[in-house]
Amino acid sequence: MVEYTNKTFLVVLITALIALICTNLFLFLITFNILNLVPIILQAAVLITVLSKMKIQLILIRIWAVLILLSSLTKWMSWLLQMNEGTQMPDFDAFNIILNFIGLLLPIYLLMFLSDSVERKKVQQIS
Repeated sequence: MVEYTNKTFLVVLITALIALICTNLFLFLITFNILNLVPIILQAAVLITVLSKMKIQLILIRIWAVLILLSSLTKWMSWLLQMNEGTQMPDFDAFNIILNFIGLLLPIYLLMFLSDSVERKKVQQIS
């Protein structure tokens, strides 16, 4: 069983998961692209393990945070390469810059404070 010692960390984690699940679900309903279900499934799995306090949530949170970090870094590198080539960037606006900046900060925050915010407890079994 996992217990959170830092409630702010837990609130940020659950809020981010719910926001991303809603966003990805909205994108899926608009585009009907089956690949949009992949992040929904991963984020739902992380959310379920967090709410049920399973031990595996620590591994899932790390995997999820690394995937978000890689996704944001890829987007930033894409923008930099497009700037270098001088091509038109249709998604380079303030809103997308802020979203990708949050996409960089959120996983860094989660990875830095995960081990400090969690306390593992052994479950006593009744025999």
